[in-house]
Amino acid sequence: MSRVITKRWKEGGNSSIQCPYDRGFETYQKYLSKGIWAYQVDVIQTKMHQHPAWTHKGRFSLYDDTERRVFTVTITNLTLEDSGTYWCEINTWWWYNKTEVRITVDRGWCLRRSISVYQCVHRIIWGGRVA
Repeated sequence: MSRVITKRWKEGGNSSIQCPYDRGFETYQKYLSKGIWAYQVDVIQTKMHQHPAWTHKGRFSLYDDTERRVFTVTITNLTLEDSGTYWCEINTWWWYNKTEVRITVDRGWCLRRSISVYQCVHRIIWGGRVA
């Protein structure tokens, strides 16, 4: 499967990315990486022989649903730095499958509570209307 997924969210919110894959790849490790080619870094990956299962790493979670053949990555407490190019990946010794994911995080109305904790407003009620 080769396609581009484009997502846009607000700072401080949560996101969910669904990465479908073809039959036959249910038992392979799944990855979400960020960056372009030589500068790509694995953000989160499933563990070997752990299907289906959740994997957690910081603000990132990955669930591989082998029956539906889709792995879902959830990112919590989005920051502006989360914007960028990501890749849903399945790496086998004989074939390489990647789906490009372009994420944009827009500035929200956030207050910084500490170095790593933000409190953000996702919707503003202005004159009785939600903005």
